[in-house]
Amino acid sequence: MIYFLSANQAFPAKLADASEQGVKSHEPFTYAQGQLALYSITRPLNELNPKALADILTSDTNSKITIANPKLAPYGASAKSYLQTQKIYDTLEQQKRIIQAENIGQTFQYAHTGNVDYGFVAQSQLVAINAKPEQFITLAPASYPAILQDGIVIDDSAVATDFRNYLLSTAGQQYFSRAGYLTVQQ
Repeated sequence: MIYFLSANQAFPAKLADASEQGVKSHEPFTYAQGQLALYSITRPLNELNPKALADILTSDTNSKITIANPKLAPYGASAKSYLQTQKIYDTLEQQKRIIQAENIGQTFQYAHTGNVDYGFVAQSQLVAINAKPEQFITLAPASYPAILQDGIVIDDSAVATDFRNYLLSTAGQQYFSRAGYLTVQQ
């Protein structure tokens, strides 16, 4: 492996720290910013605003909502923070309506199969399946902590450095944008 891409910033940072202990690597770089979306295959979401969204999530006391494990997954931490900012996390938690998945992939699976009513998923997952507009609402990036995704070049090979440069280039950032990520400015 000559480079490492992660869905968070922690793992590349650990590799950079290891470089101080004899493992050769470069500084981590942010290549994309994930977007958080609320997804449902059973309930239409396309015409909701944040206030209406909070009302819907709290008013239907029979609905289940899934988020990725906030201790392990950046999307889960951002989803929890979003719900706390909306002042509904504690209520949903007390009502035992939040189903915690292991990761963002499992979160998507629960929502996509209809095992839960709502799932806080990655926008890129919805782009990948061409989700219908009524199935999701993309949350405003300012409404939750940024989901920054970092990489690190581990080897001095030209291929690894060229790949890093491509990821950060206009063409690379356009690719990420089409895939459902926010672009990053270097």
